[in-house]
Amino acid sequence: MKDRRLTIRFTQDEYDHLLKSRDNEKVKLSAHIRNIALSQSGHSDVRIDKQLDTLNYNVRKIGVNINQIANKLNADYGDPRDAQYAVELMTALNDKVEELARCVQSK
Repeated sequence: MKDRRLTIRFTQDEYDHLLKSRDNEKVKLSAHIRNIALSQSGHSDVRIDKQLDTLNYNVRKIGVNINQIANKLNADYGDPRDAQYAVELMTALNDKVEELARCVQSK
C-alpha cells in the first residue's frame, strides 16, 4: 500500500519530457516516475511484476483447461480437433511467454 507522498516540482519542459517518455499513455505519470526512480536503485519494475502475476494466473487457468480436455478425450468425449486447438493455444502462449521473458531480460 502506498502510504507516503512526495511532492516534486518540474519545469514545463521537464514535465513534457516525462509525459513523452512513458511507454504507454495508460500508465499513470506517478507510476512512471516511481518506476524510473526505483529502477535506478535496483528495485524491480512494478509493471513487469504485475504482468508476471497476471501471466502466472492465466497459465495456471490454461493448465486446468488442458487437463479437462485431456480427461474428456481419454474418456472418448469430444473431438480430436479439440486437442489440436489446445496445442495451437499452447504454442501462442509459449510465444507470449518468450516475448515477455525477452522484455524482462532487456530491462
